[in-house]
Amino acid sequence: MQNFTSLRPAKRDNLIIFIWFGLFLLLLNTIPSESFSAPTRWPKLYSPNVVDKANRNEPVEVLVLLDDADERATEENENQNKVKLYRAAASDYNQRLQKRKSLMNDLKTKVKSEVVDSDLEILTDYSVLPIIHARINSRQALDKLAQHKKVLSIDENKRNNKLLVESLPLIGRTDTQIAAYGGELATVAVLDTGVDYTRAAFGSCSAPGGACKVIYAQDFAPSDGKLDDNGHGTNV
Repeated sequence: MQNFTSLRPAKRDNLIIFIWFGLFLLLLNTIPSESFSAPTRWPKLYSPNVVDKANRNEPVEVLVLLDDADERATEENENQNKVKLYRAAASDYNQRLQKRKSLMNDLKTKVKSEVVDSDLEILTDYSVLPIIHARINSRQALDKLAQHKKVLSIDENKRNNKLLVESLPLIGRTDTQIAAYGGELATVAVLDTGVDYTRAAFGSCSAPGGACKVIYAQDFAPSDGKLDDNGHGTNV
């Protein structure tokens, strides 16, 4: 018998292919056919806590992320020769923002019309984001929502606690502090629990702007009656 290593390269390669093909057929016959059925992607879209509550028919508030790839492609095509949105003039900015709202509204209206269920309540709309805030009251409603092709994920809408031991490394605080940046010609936008511009560190201001070190502040939770309900002015 001719030794395997003495075969010509072409014959040896053909023999290797034949052996691998034979092993594949053998493996194919030993695996149940149902193992090759198309995978079901939608049960993996939501967190276990959402499933647990839905299985017990307990109400659970969720944030539903939708696939807005088509809408973004439309925006990019229409604005390909324009400046970035954040650099646009006010009139152009408002016009493009309204277009974005219209695209998001059409997307959400279509999805909501196709997942109607008595155990699914739509609570809040975020006009420029592909997100729906809803309440789910049964597993049936959860499954119907998750099976929709435009639904990317379903996460529980819950309160999260702020932990500086995690957040500061995530934003690269240490690297920023040791870098030799003076801040010239730089503008900083801060998202925080609030900014108490009445404190001396900010100039003891009665309002942002002017001599105040804070030129603008927007309070998104005015109902608490505090500039910073965490009590420290700001983390910055």
